[in-house]
Amino acid sequence: MINREGASSTERMKWLFEELARPNYAAFESILGEGIERGLFKSYPPAMLTLLAHGAAASLFNLQSVAEMLLGSDPFAQEVVELQADMVVDLLLNGLIQPQAPARA
Repeated sequence: MINREGASSTERMKWLFEELARPNYAAFESILGEGIERGLFKSYPPAMLTLLAHGAAASLFNLQSVAEMLLGSDPFAQEVVELQADMVVDLLLNGLIQPQAPARA
């Protein structure tokens, strides 16, 4: 709902943001900000990192029809939801590039 409403600045969107989105975003921003302060995460604005995580996590469900065609399955199936959550966290924290095994001597 936030994704669809977020394109406009209506009173409804403002209410949705204050009541639903802001509390969730604040929790993420706090965690990310603390990680930045501790030197664990790169120093990007926590609000932008929150939006990046939100977009990555939600796109599978916001684009349900496209996801069904690409995956050949229901994106709301439990195993797909769990894989999406695990994948987003892994990629955000560890990146996409696979670590190389040490060369053999």
